[in-house]
Amino acid sequence: MISYDVKTTRPFVGTPYLDEGRGYILPAGVFLYPAGEINHPVTVTIRPYSTWRMLQPDSILFPGNGLCMSAPDYDILYDSPILVGNLEELPGFFVKGIPHRFIAYKPGEFDKVSFMNDLKKSSKPRQPSLEIFLTSIILLLA
Repeated sequence: MISYDVKTTRPFVGTPYLDEGRGYILPAGVFLYPAGEINHPVTVTIRPYSTWRMLQPDSILFPGNGLCMSAPDYDILYDSPILVGNLEELPGFFVKGIPHRFIAYKPGEFDKVSFMNDLKKSSKPRQPSLEIFLTSIILLLA
């Protein structure tokens, strides 16, 4: 077993960050993998602050109890940011049976229902041969 620290000083969507209100984990910038083992299955366990109300793993990629998530390999893990903390979830929707969620940290005051309705409209494929979907979870950091 190894132990290491990760310095997180800048609250920016392109870097990992942790404070009392939230943790934003960019796995490629936080987790190591054993040499030659990037295709090995991996499990991540999160121990959140007791004041945090919500954990946001992608339940499709990371089935589990919400605090322990598994990925089939490190490559999938590295492509899957994790947002935890005092988060707010806006009303979700489905496009062709695929759930879409919007989870944010301090999103501010705006018409959230209209925003999600507009997002749903823009998520529908425009041409049958070209189907473009938003990812199943959208993360927003203020």
